[in-house]
Amino acid sequence: NDDKSTAFQLLGEAESLIAGRALGYGQLQGLIRVASGYESLDVNKSTATIEKVIDQVNELVAAAMVLNGFDVGYFRDGEFVITGGNPLNNIVQECGRVLASTGQKDFDRARSAAERFQRPEMRLVALTQIAQGLLMNDDR
Repeated sequence: NDDKSTAFQLLGEAESLIAGRALGYGQLQGLIRVASGYESLDVNKSTATIEKVIDQVNELVAAAMVLNGFDVGYFRDGEFVITGGNPLNNIVQECGRVLASTGQKDFDRARSAAERFQRPEMRLVALTQIAQGLLMNDDR
């Protein structure tokens, strides 16, 4: 289908605008939007894009541990705060939403991507969103 081919091409162009590593939260969110766009076209490409975001989030979390108390409070009693709207939490939530959708098409790949999160709190968010996506799909 020409429309799907064109959409795939446009998503590739959008992804290429963020060559290499994202330089800020806006670019990470852009990559998540690209991954979301790929969902109906190529679940593997969607998941690979989310995995790229997750890998960078893991690096940012390591840095956030050092900055905790100097910058936004990312941790409380050594645990990553998964509520409260800090920028890293928002990215994790968005990754989980994409994985919930891709999990309906390729559960094993979505689960594997969710397990890339190094922090157990983040894996919890992603895995529960995948489970909720599967349950919602069963209700239809």
